[in-house]
Order: sequence, then structure tokens, then C-alpha cells
Amino acid sequence: MRRTLARYQIAYNPPPHHPRKTVNALRLLHYVGDEERVVLSKALFKAYWVDGKDVADGKTLLDVVRSTELESLKGIGEEVFEDMDARRKLEEATKDAVERGAIGVPGFWIEDEVWTDFTGEKRKGRFYWGQDRMHFVEAALLRLRGGGSKNALALKSLMPRCIAENKPKGKVRLEFWYDFSSPWAFLGWTQLERLKRTFGKDLEIDMKPFLLGILFRE
Repeated sequence: MRRTLARYQIAYNPPPHHPRKTVNALRLLHYVGDEERVVLSKALFKAYWVDGKDVADGKTLLDVVRSTELESLKGIGEEVFEDMDARRKLEEATKDAVERGAIGVPGFWIEDEVWTDFTGEKRKGRFYWGQDRMHFVEAALLRLRGGGSKNALALKSLMPRCIAENKPKGKVRLEFWYDFSSPWAFLGWTQLERLKRTFGKDLEIDMKPFLLGILFRE
């Protein structure tokens, strides 16, 4: 981890007591809209892993909300953490992550990828796990929209930043599955901007917060 932080020059100052419970932070993200979720996720990752704040504390979370200066979130209070609709959405997202085979965070779901599993069965939609596997994610995105085969991993595509052309020829969608309680999710999140620069406006990233702790009960 220290090598990765140094390589990408990532600021890192976690809270003294780790991990912290993130259920209220995650409910907050499911309470807001998609555009607000992107802004608020950035603020929450920074609060946890750069500023060392206790995101288990409701008042701290509301301070983070206010720091974003989002007009649509002015005036919300701690009642948001008990919002039944937000609780239901978080439960559904967590169940979805389990069903897709998530074993940790960060997770990357590419819904259009067609691949063959170990039994020889063809499947559509693939879940990649781990910040250190993002080169496979990038290769899959290139293959889908760069003219390559949809179900064969070309060796050249494993080093996408070393080839002459790495712009997709059409839109491609990536889901980023995360929980704030993992430093690896934080590292993966810091690399989303690089993916955006590589693929441009044709890359759609959907932020998918879920409760990581449930995976350890499975």
C-alpha cells in the first residue's frame, strides 16, 4: 500500500481508530441523487482517509455534507440516517453485490462483458475485485469499445497505456462498488479520474455504495 500511495502521490491520513462504522454514511449516499452521490462520495473519502475524521459520527457526516455546499442538501439533519427508503436501497445494493460475487472492495462491474467461466458456460456481466486488478478492468473496457473481441482477453490490451490508441469507439459503462471502511476502496476511487481521462466522455461511471461488513457474514 505504501508503494501505491507513493507512486500516485496520494495524501493518506486515516483516523486513529480504524475501521469505523460506515452504515450511516452509506445510507446518506442512498438518500441523495446520482450527481450528489459523486460529490458527496469524494468528500466522504477525503474526510475518512485524508482528514482522519470519524465518519461514524452523525454530526461529522452532516459537517461533510455542508462542506460540499450542495444547495439541494441544505437543511438536512440526522433524521436522514433513519430514512426508510435510504435503508431499503442500501440493503438492496448490498444484496446485489453479494449475488454478483463480491468478496471485497473496491469492485468493478462491467455489464456488457461476455466471458466464459471455468465450466465452459458463457456469461454476460463480469465483476472484478481489487484496486490492484484495475489493469484488467481497463483492458476489458478497451476490448469492448476498441474493436477487440468481446470474450477474449488480448495480451496487448493488458498494457493499455502502452499502445498507440486507447480511446473507445462508443460508450461503455462501469460500476464502482465501494464502502468507505476500506483503504483499498479509497485507492481504487483515486484512480477513477485517470480512467475518465483515458476514456473521456464516453465512459460512464456509476457509483454503487454497499455495506462491506455483510460480505463477512456470508
